[in-house]
Amino acid sequence: MSSFGTVEAQTHTVRRGDNDWTVAKRYGITPKQLRDLNPGVDFRRLQINQRLTVGVPKPKTVAKPKPKSTPSLGRYAVVNRDSVTIRSTPSMRSRQIGSLDKGRRAYVIGARGDWVHLQFAEGGSGWVRRDLLARTATAPARIAARPTPPAQPKAIVATANVHAEEVAPVDSSIQIEVVGQAPAAAAPVVTPVALSVEVEPDPAPVNSTVGNRIVTQARKWLGVRYRFGASSRSSTDCSGYTMQVMRSVGISIPRTSAAQARAGRPVSRGQLQPGDLVFFRTRGNRISHVGIYVGKNRFIHASSGSRQVRESGLGEAYYSKRYVTARRVSGG
Repeated sequence: MSSFGTVEAQTHTVRRGDNDWTVAKRYGITPKQLRDLNPGVDFRRLQINQRLTVGVPKPKTVAKPKPKSTPSLGRYAVVNRDSVTIRSTPSMRSRQIGSLDKGRRAYVIGARGDWVHLQFAEGGSGWVRRDLLARTATAPARIAARPTPPAQPKAIVATANVHAEEVAPVDSSIQIEVVGQAPAAAAPVVTPVALSVEVEPDPAPVNSTVGNRIVTQARKWLGVRYRFGASSRSSTDCSGYTMQVMRSVGISIPRTSAAQARAGRPVSRGQLQPGDLVFFRTRGNRISHVGIYVGKNRFIHASSGSRQVRESGLGEAYYSKRYVTARRVSGG
């Protein structure tokens, strides 16, 4: 078979002076093509009136490979693997701007080849490989829940059988009525008894002056670009941000969020005060994100999803689900 594809069936009768070059030129083919069409012919000893097969080559039709089939996505997509990288453009060589955990949902706002452009509920967007996503009918959570009011100290009511229940908030020293068990069919006898109830204070009393200074410094960073591993005024990650804000008010804390979660003293969620550090699990079972509480159930943090330092609500479904603990580094 010819190496250049199918040819039209034509023949040539050798004349005086013919050789492979002159014959090939006459029919618009190459000498090699002519020799391939006549494998048994010795072109060094052509005979007059010898018949040669010649022809004009037809170009090969090369079948184009079918594009790989990729799963179609609807309006929403869900991440189907852990620690999926978000990129600034649809390319593996583009800048990494954050990561997503398995189960995270986002809005699909575009696609290009094997990449999907996602919009996140808390703001910001980025590109993720299509094979790391699946279709979902559930929209990302985007409406923040109402702030949870701070927990109040509880009073103790003691009955004659020494059973206690929690009731409305009271002062640290209160009057409590003890109801005695009266004989059957008789009205209960109420005897006033003075009891002293000690309400356990928060483990770390807040220094409101320092806490307010922390919040003031924290707000100055709003809008600064997020970049993983960075710790500067032009770009930063979450723990780099908190470390620098604390340093600006004279407080030294470790560099990583996991280490910062061991600094200072623990504080319950109901006793949060401005300036406290709040921690989250956004990657697996370890603490991987930190922000600064600013009051009214809000905190400021360097968000990988939004690609900037921004303010969010602790009541938002995403953060409420991943909240772990809080530490106070501003207390006396």
